[in-house]
Amino acid sequence: VSFNVAGAEPSRVAPSTWTRDDQDEAIRNEILRTNPDVVLLQECPDAKSWAPRVFGDSFRFLDSAPSHAGWVALLVRSDIDAGPVGAIELSPKLPIVVAHVMIR
Repeated sequence: VSFNVAGAEPSRVAPSTWTRDDQDEAIRNEILRTNPDVVLLQECPDAKSWAPRVFGDSFRFLDSAPSHAGWVALLVRSDIDAGPVGAIELSPKLPIVVAHVMIR
């Protein structure tokens, strides 16, 4: 699943009581609803700390690369054998993160 989290900021049309924690929970629930093996988050805030905090033990953070708005972050389901290959720069305008994934 590839998902643009728009900086994990609440929408301008969200109720005034909607918090960042509410936003994080909504993002997590929407992604987990699809039961993905691999998740790529676009426009992710501080990927190395935000993504692991939001997804907890259900997904493992593999790697990230800076983008025009925050980061792209690559996560894999915790029970899948995977490891980061590292960021590859084809162009400064194209953030790319690569991993090897073994699904058995």
